[in-house]
Amino acid sequence: NILVDSDGRLCLIDFGLCAEVSAPDTQTMTSALVHLMHADLPALLDDAVALGFLPDSVDRRALLSDLSRIFEESRLAVENPLDLGLPAAPAPSPRFWGRWFRGA
Repeated sequence: NILVDSDGRLCLIDFGLCAEVSAPDTQTMTSALVHLMHADLPALLDDAVALGFLPDSVDRRALLSDLSRIFEESRLAVENPLDLGLPAAPAPSPRFWGRWFRGA
């Protein structure tokens, strides 16, 4: 549902899953992706609370236990960028991804 036009710009052709996201939330979402890739589960939970996906009162200890088991069993974290066939280069900063997600 994304095309690249003749000027090299990304064009969305289906807005069904689009939403307006504030800049702070965009940065938190970007951080959450990084935390997800590195299996930084405590930080991922903090991101989920900051974004309002989980209440502040969530039982973090119980949830961390379950998430840890899921990550271990499914190997969701990326330990080596070469595992994805990506070049081993420094990753763009969260600020870059925030701009990319906003299309700026």
